[in-house]
Amino acid sequence: MICKNCGEPTQSQQCSNCNHDATGLDSTTTISPDNTIEEPHHFVNVTDIPVGKAALVVLRGPNSGEIWTLDSDKIEVGRTDDNSLFLDDITVSRKHAIIEKIADFWQLTDLGSLNGCYVNKTLIEVPTRIKTGDEIQIGKFRFSFYEASKK
Repeated sequence: MICKNCGEPTQSQQCSNCNHDATGLDSTTTISPDNTIEEPHHFVNVTDIPVGKAALVVLRGPNSGEIWTLDSDKIEVGRTDDNSLFLDDITVSRKHAIIEKIADFWQLTDLGSLNGCYVNKTLIEVPTRIKTGDEIQIGKFRFSFYEASKK
């Protein structure tokens, strides 16, 4: 066996060279950070989105890569099919969130869902303004948000 601490050959779990646990599993072992490669962001030409509207690009979840146009000023998001944006997964609450246009900006509001809503990997607790390029997570679904260019 090769010692995980010093790299020298040893015949037992206790390294005869450096006297450490040769398996590398002693109590001082550090765990490497998660090096999971993120999916590439899909870019949307915001001039293609109707003025005053927005779009979500599905980054993770069923239909990954699809672009969903938010065609009204108030989008109800949830697990039941009476929502404007129906996300069919147990990680999504029946009435999970609302994405709505307020004056000249968009905001995401969590409706007391079990798993919460995240904007750019931060749990939101109050209605939160969202802008082009923001990543939204609802349950296991992840989206990139795009607002139409202002004309």
